[in-house]
Amino acid sequence: MFTAHVSHPFTEEPVYVQRCRCLEKAGFPFTEPEFHVEINPEHLRAADIGSADKGTYFHISPFTTADSKELPPEQLVEFIVAMAKLFPEKRWVISCAPTKRELVKLEKFLPLLPFKPWRAFPGNLNLTQLAAVIRHAALHCSADSGPLHLAVMTDMPTVAWFRSHPSLREWMPTGEKYRVLIGANEPGAMHLGNIAAADLVSAAQSILKSART
Repeated sequence: MFTAHVSHPFTEEPVYVQRCRCLEKAGFPFTEPEFHVEINPEHLRAADIGSADKGTYFHISPFTTADSKELPPEQLVEFIVAMAKLFPEKRWVISCAPTKRELVKLEKFLPLLPFKPWRAFPGNLNLTQLAAVIRHAALHCSADSGPLHLAVMTDMPTVAWFRSHPSLREWMPTGEKYRVLIGANEPGAMHLGNIAAADLVSAAQSILKSART
């Protein structure tokens, strides 16, 4: 079925750019990749968030498929509390996947916060509802996970944390709307390290300031 092959290196660019470069080598004119996504307002309303709430909250998706990709819970609390003091007008929305692992993590995490989030979604959002919640936040925060890709797809200002690995550049968002902090897995440590809560706050402040200008 295949009459021609093209070759393009891995690891040097985002995955979707690699695919575009392959098409270019196959003869298709190259244009910069763009994502054009429309989300029905009903999906936001299904999450009990109205049109008047757009841009009034920060969304965080703190968990992934592995502890080594996640920040320590205490550090996340420090980050959220610091942001709440800096931006008291913004409310917090937290969500997780409908897996037993993440549901248990969220159940243990919520009591660590000194205040109750405006909305907490313990795995009860479908994909389009989650995309709507992320799309209409003022800021999205997450690790290297599915919600991060939804944030990129919907062109949302995002603070993300990654662990260092060979294919980092394939999955890390690039552009003015993103701030990515790279951590490391120290020997014997359960969670991602070498990222300070103050650095997360600075990254969030920077991207929010950029979004206003």
